Amino acid sequence: MSKYRSYGITISTVEPVEGEAQVALVNWLKKQDYAYAVIEGGIGKDQERHLHAQVWYESAREKGTLNKALKRIIEKHFPESKPHIAIKIKIAYNDDFLEKYMTKDVTELLIDKVPLEQTNIEVDKYGEFGEKENKVIRRTDYYPSPEEQDKVQKQSKIVDHKMNQLEELFYQWVGDEEEPDTELLKKAQISRFLSDMMYKSRKIKVPTDMKIQRNLCTVFTNYLWKKSNSYLLLSQEEQKLLEQELNNN
Repeated sequence: MSKYRSYGITISTVEPVEGEAQVALVNWLKKQDYAYAVIEGGIGKDQERHLHAQVWYESAREKGTLNKALKRIIEKHFPESKPHIAIKIKIAYNDDFLEKYMTKDVTELLIDKVPLEQTNIEVDKYGEFGEKENKVIRRTDYYPSPEEQDKVQKQSKIVDHKMNQLEELFYQWVGDEEEPDTELLKKAQISRFLSDMMYKSRKIKVPTDMKIQRNLCTVFTNYLWKKSNSYLLLSQEEQKLLEQELNNN
């Protein structure tokens, strides 16, 4: 799973975020490298009192790491709430969540520990005891680069992640090898690729049933070369019968 250095967090529970439950969330946020957090909504269950926060890290972290810690807090302090509904975590691409989203209808400011927009620090140039040099650190450094953002956007639009992963692995594996001329040679190439990935490189799971392995070879061949035959899902016998029927008409 990908790692990032800043996330936007919303905690919207059935119970209002207040009292000991709020303290537990704030204590967790204080342990992060940087954090900014606010409460929106009034006192009481009917006021939909909830929390918004943004966190920043010196070293990138997986979204799942944050979710796991917050899930424990929700389960302990918000028994009426379901963690997968109460917790919303999104990659922060810029300061928009901080500057625009968390400045509206704020009831209470909980934490204000935000990385500076720009700061200079002195670091060793050639090692621990070497020459010193100034290094500029910007808050934008905590956000994904345009290339990373583009990759995330593409990932979010992928419908079939398994086939997409196989496609990426295939193009890494095939290198400069020429595209086969016939359908049989294409399928043979995919067979070599899948055999490598399953048994030699061991980058994908191995189905224990050989029928499933052969089916994967056929399906991925069709996927990779974007087969658009309308009758592809018919059996060979059905295709023959259909061809006869169409010829008779």
